[in-house]
Amino acid sequence: QHLIIRTQWLFGPAGRSFPATMWMRASKGVLTRVIDDHTGAPTSTEDLARATWTLLEQDGILNVVNEGSTTWHGVAQRVFAAAGCAHLLSACASSERHPPARRPMHSRLSTVRLRALGGVLPHWTDALDRYIARLSATDVE
Repeated sequence: QHLIIRTQWLFGPAGRSFPATMWMRASKGVLTRVIDDHTGAPTSTEDLARATWTLLEQDGILNVVNEGSTTWHGVAQRVFAAAGCAHLLSACASSERHPPARRPMHSRLSTVRLRALGGVLPHWTDALDRYIARLSATDVE
């Protein structure tokens, strides 16, 4: 018996993450361009951890991500808006960035099997808002 959990676009209180980097750039007033043509599911490590505990008795491969999907720019927009710096953010195409590796344009993982097990995670916007609130509180202290 085995359980393999696949996830993507992780962010949380420990380690580096894209939303944390965007918060830092917004807080410092840095003009920022972010690609807006790659779609995925931002996933809270806290939501993922809670879901993992409930899924330990399952067998097979499960995709576990927060509900909904967005682009990297969509994540950055929410962070910059919360920081009151939406005017510092602009969108660009991935072709302008020349990434070191080719990535699929739409990489949102299907959660059909997870849903069948009743394991739906909160929407990514809710998870990101909780995370931003924590970043904001940390900046104030």
